[in-house]
Amino acid sequence: MTSQRSPRYPAEQWQAWIDEQAASGLSQRVFCQRRGLSKSSFYLWKPPSG
Repeated sequence: MTSQRSPRYPAEQWQAWIDEQAASGLSQRVFCQRRGLSKSSFYLWKPPSG
């Protein structure tokens, strides 16, 4: 099974949420819960840290 990024929101929106989560100090799990986002979709859009 291949992973696909959700077409529900544009890439720009996901990037905004990723940036907001990074600046918020919240864990990804808590951030997604508060925003009503799918944690698995968030992980698909978030680039791997390196």
